[in-house]
Amino acid sequence: MTALEFPSPHAFVGVPEDDGGPDPGLDCELKTYEVRYNSRGEQVDLQVEKRQDFHPVPRDRDHESAMVLKRIYTKEGELTDTELHIKSPHIQTALRTVIIDYPGINTLTKPIIIRDTPKCIFHYRKEIEAYGATLENPVALQHIIFLLRYMYRTLQHEMIAYYSFMESPHLAPSLDFPNLWMAFRPGDYIYTKSPCDRVLRLRFMSGDKYWPKRARSGSVYGSWTLTAEEVNYDGTNFGYVTEAFYICSYEGYRNLQELAVFPLNYHPDKDDIMKKLVARGQKFVRLHGIHYRYYGDFADKPRSRRSNNSDEDDDEDEDEDEDHHPPETIIVSDEVIYFCKI
Repeated sequence: MTALEFPSPHAFVGVPEDDGGPDPGLDCELKTYEVRYNSRGEQVDLQVEKRQDFHPVPRDRDHESAMVLKRIYTKEGELTDTELHIKSPHIQTALRTVIIDYPGINTLTKPIIIRDTPKCIFHYRKEIEAYGATLENPVALQHIIFLLRYMYRTLQHEMIAYYSFMESPHLAPSLDFPNLWMAFRPGDYIYTKSPCDRVLRLRFMSGDKYWPKRARSGSVYGSWTLTAEEVNYDGTNFGYVTEAFYICSYEGYRNLQELAVFPLNYHPDKDDIMKKLVARGQKFVRLHGIHYRYYGDFADKPRSRRSNNSDEDDDEDEDEDEDHHPPETIIVSDEVIYFCKI
């Protein structure tokens, strides 16, 4: 028996109801359908391809197929959406194990449907491979490898750019604008200096799925929208608040650290930043409520300003920057009660 090996990314530079028969998705194959309109204006599924493996060089109804790919067209024949229906129970179990939460993906459904680009498979490729490495069932392992090969094949052009600029030992992590999504995984931390050092958790990243088509036509891109969340305080309760960040289009490849917001994992001082922010957050929480403090040292007490002397007022008009009433230095030694309402 030929040994199964995980694929290397560098080598790739409408579902029928269960009728009570055999379990669905056990055949390690992908069937591709085009969903088009017929002469009566009805959408019909037309099978265009069946693939049983994915290699750098391509080789030549779907109840038993592990995955079904559907390309959906308008009445005018324009491709609008793609849907990958994952029916393999082995792949479904893997995704439910490694993907806790991902926008637009419900891992509890049967089949699991991934629309458009298989971003979640890319973002969790390492975790999926690690899960597959623990399997003792060779059939289940074969299905996991089949899924990864499909992802690498689908994102072949994107992977060339990613591994050339993001994992190069000689270059700072960089990406072109359309492929920025590859660096931003939902659920990970992102960093921004607006208005100070902040770390937020990325909820989702949205953009225009037609960018690749517009890029080929020479059109201008829009912007990426990053929706993130952080813990904040409204004067009564602590809770999560969301905030949107925008990354405008740019030409060529750009260092991620030059962006206004970028993944914390790519910050050279990420560990120190997290320590400082955690300490700042703990101090913020401690300041909530009523506190008692003792202070014994020198302090500056403001002097009262008097404006009865018209000559003095004239002098202040001549030089507004000069302080005619400097603070008085006093010694404080007392217990102070203060209310902290943040």
